[in-house]
Amino acid sequence: MTLLAILVAAQTVAQADTVPPYLAFPQPGLDDPAAYEGYQTRVYQDATKNAVQVYLKGSTGRIVNLWADAANESVGFTVRDSSGKPADLAWGSSGAVATKSARARSVSYALELPSSVRVGLFLLGSMRVERDLQYAGRDTLRSTRLRFPRPSCRS
Repeated sequence: MTLLAILVAAQTVAQADTVPPYLAFPQPGLDDPAAYEGYQTRVYQDATKNAVQVYLKGSTGRIVNLWADAANESVGFTVRDSSGKPADLAWGSSGAVATKSARARSVSYALELPSSVRVGLFLLGSMRVERDLQYAGRDTLRSTRLRFPRPSCRS
């Protein structure tokens, strides 16, 4: 390993911090579980103190990460089990690891999933793009084909 690689690795490790969620719901005994229908969310702070919301939508197997800062970014994907149904999603740890470097920042968390899953329907964009995808009912792997009108050929 070169000296530069060692310094970069040491800098990344030095800036890593395990953070608990500062908001999580539904909270047993406080929130009505029927109102959330398999929806679970946690909000973490990244290494620069921006809010990062991660939510699991059990009814569709959708996992969405929302970075609530000036970039207004989101990344979502759908997880299905081997039979094609939404995978059983659960948190694999109580906290997340927030890191930053000179050019990037990240929040890592653990999930528990069945042994065999399919991951697909990735969507990168703003929070609005993800919301529109879900409102249109396109947040499952069954609706991955996007349909565009055919151009008409008139002579």
